[in-house]
Amino acid sequence: MNRTETHQHFITRFCADGAEPIARAAIDQAEDQLGILFPTAYVEFLLVRGAARSHTLLGLIVDAESDLWDVTSFHKPSECVEATEAYRSAGMSDRLVAFASDSTGNVFCFDEGNLLDARPDDAPIWLFDHDFNEDERLAETFDTWLASYFTLPLVRIPEL
Repeated sequence: MNRTETHQHFITRFCADGAEPIARAAIDQAEDQLGILFPTAYVEFLLVRGAARSHTLLGLIVDAESDLWDVTSFHKPSECVEATEAYRSAGMSDRLVAFASDSTGNVFCFDEGNLLDARPDDAPIWLFDHDFNEDERLAETFDTWLASYFTLPLVRIPEL
């Protein structure tokens, strides 16, 4: 599955309709404010899919007893700046840049060390757990992180 297909498959399976594509100028502005260059994979996702929201992943993850973290919302570029600044002031490592969140307020991040010199094609995904003030590397790339959710069942498992 190529990048475009991975992004579309994630949106089709897990996200509500209605996310507007993000303007390139908004991404550029956030990058300037953060002093980084988002990975191409994430930029392409925003330009086509927008700040998508998922209200189905948590139920699927719980029903499947999966170790995956539920991603409920991808941030708009301005929200990336706001969340990164807020979480850094609350104890998140200064090297992490928030781009999405889960249902309990944890944030999914990129490591800015991968985003400083040149725009990478893709980058590892980290989770900052605000309850324990800890970060954990979740996936080698944005695209493989999205694809990791494809292991979940297509529909919720009915209760017995």
